[in-house]
Amino acid sequence: MSKKHTVIIIGAGISGIKSAIDLTANGVENIILESRDRVGGRLHTLVTDNGLKLDLGASWFHDCLVNPLLKKSLDKDNVEFFFDNGKSGYYNKDVGLIPANYKIQPVVDEIFTFLKLNYENLDPEDDQSLREAVFEYLKLQKGILTEEQIKFAPQVIKGLELWIGTSWKCLSARLMCSMDNHLGRDAFVYSGYGASVYQNELLELAQLNGSKSTEEFVSENQKLLLNKQVFKVAFDSSTKEICVSVINDHGVVEQYYSDYLISSVPLSVLQLKDPNEKGAIQWDPPLPRTLVSALDNITYSALGKVFFEFDDVFWPVDTERFFCIPNEDKELTNGLLNNQPVWFGPKQKNDKPLDSSVMPNGFDYNILFLNLYRCTGKPLIGALISTPLTNYVESNPVEKIWPIFKPLLANISGLKPEQLKDPKQIIKTNWTNDPYARGSYLGCSIGDNPELCLQVMSEAKSIFDGKGRVRFVGEALTDVGDGCAHGAWWSAQREVKQLLKLINKSKL
Repeated sequence: MSKKHTVIIIGAGISGIKSAIDLTANGVENIILESRDRVGGRLHTLVTDNGLKLDLGASWFHDCLVNPLLKKSLDKDNVEFFFDNGKSGYYNKDVGLIPANYKIQPVVDEIFTFLKLNYENLDPEDDQSLREAVFEYLKLQKGILTEEQIKFAPQVIKGLELWIGTSWKCLSARLMCSMDNHLGRDAFVYSGYGASVYQNELLELAQLNGSKSTEEFVSENQKLLLNKQVFKVAFDSSTKEICVSVINDHGVVEQYYSDYLISSVPLSVLQLKDPNEKGAIQWDPPLPRTLVSALDNITYSALGKVFFEFDDVFWPVDTERFFCIPNEDKELTNGLLNNQPVWFGPKQKNDKPLDSSVMPNGFDYNILFLNLYRCTGKPLIGALISTPLTNYVESNPVEKIWPIFKPLLANISGLKPEQLKDPKQIIKTNWTNDPYARGSYLGCSIGDNPELCLQVMSEAKSIFDGKGRVRFVGEALTDVGDGCAHGAWWSAQREVKQLLKLINKSKL
């Protein structure tokens, strides 16, 4: 199959859909090529047999003061969400619910201030791990910290792992300085982000193309094609045409031609250098060195989710979030109090995988449990995890997963593990094993330079003939809402505006 299009969009995630909406609304013909057998990209809602909608991808409206998808959802009045920022608590294996009179939170707030004062303006090459930076804080303030604060505050800060999906041994102290710069509250979408928010965008695109429903648009319109794995993007300098080669679900190679290209491919996939890797895209001519170098200076994280459905609720129903903080980092404590050496090792961007033959101890990790009974009325609880636990969980059967979480759920419920019944159902993410995702979203590892990556990829005029006919969009390519669905949406809006200027200029 070969047909000439004005714009080819790679990927049917929310940035790909938003790109198509804005192009179509401005009369620019386009087509979306999607590798998977479904739409949504990293927005993916599973619907259980009893109607529960569980998001394996995005779950929240972040930055509620400025989030355009929240505003559109309010106008539609068909998205159900819940502000899950009510009662919460920190839990530890030894003490259970950590008493408020330990005064841990003020110390955590002070650590954030310490990070901003000392790390925010560092060059990436001078960066340190979050763990090492916290130790520097402890050395500075140990004379005015209690034993409990020294023991627990670092483990609470370690919970930043659950914002990113990377362990604090790899997290960038420099980039963590911005973690409290959110523009408003967060609202948990329990109608399914992929099933409601994304579907609203897809319906908008469908209607612009004359379809009455998203189902009709995807199955009949031929403006969004599934099972089209892009493996090569080539440019003919004589015809000024871009040729996108794909393999369809029958193993047959097809070619599509266009004047312009929008890539919503995750940067983790664009980083692939072996053309034989599934999902890898070969560029001919190759991508510029500046762009490849920028890609080499970012990482992708692995925030994981696990959902547990039970017959009955056994946890405190009035608490919305249970932060399970791990066992004390005794190396840090001994280094601080007994002047013992602390080994931070060489700077590393990625965690070493866990031994698959050894069951992880859940009490060694930060795990955030979400009381989804509060919004669904069902005996459902969710868990957020980070590497290296995410990789273990996503690579093992559910039978090996429950024993990791069971003692922690017993701890927050004041029960013995043997008193807990097994869940009716366990559902978990698989992003680390998905060849078209290779992680959850943009990471923040030591030495990463996402600012440079954003600059280079939003000004990528040196690709092909230097006309700016290739644009990149996605959650990693925005300085507001990065890592979020609305950030991906914004990136598409920005890049299409630039592309429209180029297209209109070429018509003069």
